[in-house]
Amino acid sequence: FIDVDTNLYMAIAELLPRFTVPFFFGVAGYYYIGSLLQGKKVFGKQMKGLLTVYIAWTLIYYLASFAIKVVLGDADIWTFLVERVVNFFTIGSYTHMWYMVALIYAVILVTLAHKLGGEKGIKTVTILGILMAVICALGCMYYPFGSQIPVLKEFFDYEHFMMVTYWFGMGVPYFTLGYFVIKEESSPKPWSSKKVWTL
Repeated sequence: FIDVDTNLYMAIAELLPRFTVPFFFGVAGYYYIGSLLQGKKVFGKQMKGLLTVYIAWTLIYYLASFAIKVVLGDADIWTFLVERVVNFFTIGSYTHMWYMVALIYAVILVTLAHKLGGEKGIKTVTILGILMAVICALGCMYYPFGSQIPVLKEFFDYEHFMMVTYWFGMGVPYFTLGYFVIKEESSPKPWSSKKVWTL
């Protein structure tokens, strides 16, 4: 829509994704963390589902990029393969697939936290996730301000800062937002015992 209307383009390309990805992580976290807190053994099933989708789309993208870069282009096959394997485990097999890697690592981290500390472990990861989201935001949207903080500037200028942001500045914090929703649902509401007046 960039050729149609600048405002429409900004709304669709820049504004909506700012809500949809966090919402995606939050919903996934809500159901997964909820299952963990109910004592269900869901890790294997969850990982199988995530990896099936991720690997299927990775194969599609890798076959297409192999044809373009190696067969039709002049890229070296070994460089291509090494780069793709590294990307699969780090920044995502394709540019927009970063969220799958972040989601997989969030599931692993939350599961480990639950194994080691139960609900308290999940709560700790949630609090640390919020802290990391704030720090990573200072290195992205608020870089002019964040770069003034000497220790953080080194982190923000780190070669793999965006990868860390994907995993711990977005994936984990938004995934653990599901925990807050669960806690909100289970907390008593001050109005629940009062009489509701109707006209």
